[in-house]
Amino acid sequence: MRLLVSGPRLRDRPRMERAAAALALRGHCVGWWGTPPPDAPGVLQVHGVRDLLRTRADVVLGGGDPVRVGLAGWLSSARCMVLSLDRAAVARWGWLARGAWTSLHSWALVDEAEGEALRRDPLGLDRARIGLWPSGDPARAP
Repeated sequence: MRLLVSGPRLRDRPRMERAAAALALRGHCVGWWGTPPPDAPGVLQVHGVRDLLRTRADVVLGGGDPVRVGLAGWLSSARCMVLSLDRAAVARWGWLARGAWTSLHSWALVDEAEGEALRRDPLGLDRARIGLWPSGDPARAP
């Protein structure tokens, strides 16, 4: 599987950052738009829009901004977007972010503590496309 990580917004989402780096260690082709973490050997750094246009991905991964991550997905021909989200980020989305979310086959990963609140009121997201990160602290390394 070919993955593209929209990395700049992942610094505050360590689970997604480490999960993406671990996929590279498992042999997946992982491109990283932005600066990859130092403990992510094997990822290919993608610089700027020109590199995005030459990168091909099946899935784009990122943090709470579906516009930036969606743009990376569109430019790399990805058909699926997986975002690490929290309820507050989704509540801030306007029409552009919601449009970007629906433009790709999109999935959300949320912390277990927010899962119940999003199940009760998914803020416009399809409940079937909301997954939970495992309970406990994120791994310290990929």
